[in-house]
Amino acid sequence: MSVSALWSPETNPETGEKFAVWLHGLRHSHNGDCDIDRMLSTPYGEALARLGALRFRFEEDTMGDDCLRFYREKGVRKQLFDAEDFYTRWFLFSPLDIRAGEKLPLIFWHHGGGNQIETDEFSTHLSQMVGKERFYLVMLQDTRWENAERVLDLLLEKEQVDPERVYVVGYSQGGQATHSALLRMPRRLAAVCPCGAEVFQYWDHLDKRYTLQELEELTDAFVPVMQIVGQYEFLNFLPMNLWRPIKLWSGGGPMNLYRVPGNDPERDPTNPVGKRADKPSPPAFTEPNRFKLGRLNTRLDSLGCQRVDADRCLSYLDHPEDELHHALGFYGDKEEIRTLLGVKHYEIDCYNREGINAFRYIGVENFPHWPPVLLGELAWEFLRSFRRDSASGRIVVDPYGAR
Repeated sequence: MSVSALWSPETNPETGEKFAVWLHGLRHSHNGDCDIDRMLSTPYGEALARLGALRFRFEEDTMGDDCLRFYREKGVRKQLFDAEDFYTRWFLFSPLDIRAGEKLPLIFWHHGGGNQIETDEFSTHLSQMVGKERFYLVMLQDTRWENAERVLDLLLEKEQVDPERVYVVGYSQGGQATHSALLRMPRRLAAVCPCGAEVFQYWDHLDKRYTLQELEELTDAFVPVMQIVGQYEFLNFLPMNLWRPIKLWSGGGPMNLYRVPGNDPERDPTNPVGKRADKPSPPAFTEPNRFKLGRLNTRLDSLGCQRVDADRCLSYLDHPEDELHHALGFYGDKEEIRTLLGVKHYEIDCYNREGINAFRYIGVENFPHWPPVLLGELAWEFLRSFRRDSASGRIVVDPYGAR
């Protein structure tokens, strides 16, 4: 079956209905500028479809022999813990051949709002990368920072986790949960990727404001940050020099037909009814575009990086020929457009006062609000560069696997 045939029940009788529901959701998860059909026609879109095919193949029997065999063939062991209740469940992925005395990095992946861990298991390649890249991967249904810290302590005791290389990655609500972990336990982390979320927010996804002490600790602890977003997400993250309200499309719906038994949104501790935090909006007395750039500068301040000049950033609005700056709306110390799987990735790096690449921001051309196909590879490319030295407590640049 061709990749393009996967998206319709007529040409894909086995899982085509699930693909059609997902496609309907993708068509309603952008701000009106995204050409979904053009994206799907690229090698990038084909890779997205292949990830969806894996999800729909395994999601209804996530710990079945077929799924576990799939991982074993990739050198990965998959385990499910605390499965008595839907909201306590979590997956652990680890290499099959861990050697005695070997210490491996640990990555937490935090799922999107309302999603099941089965939905996000194949939204990136992270779980498939575990054996080759040699790290642990955890997917929690309950992504609150307290639960992440609990599982971290458990794995440090039971598994061969390197406490100097603990990372958190998440998308959408999971990006906000990643930011919450960053603010609440920064000295236990070596780097984070809160993606598909605001560049900086003063409250978590449960609408609880960060304290002044937590904000000061964030700066003092220093944790490198990478973010990746679709160019045309309905949340309008890009460009960074243009504030627009959320673009909600009528007629949207769920991204998935299958619901794991026990999935009851009324009980969801990560997404309680009436407790979702709002997207930051500019006060009436503030010029909206400068307000948005101010949040970028708050992020840069927290990392010890040079602030951007608002006037310079605003000038990019009038120069579409300056492709990277027009797409992202700001500038940095290192800038690059990488074409990966036929899609441009607009990338900016900002270095702090110590010369460390403290902040990386990537915008994916013509992509909606969904985890970008290469999020796992791009996040790992950034994360693996850092560890938190246990003796000094400081972040050092020490690429994993280089020694």
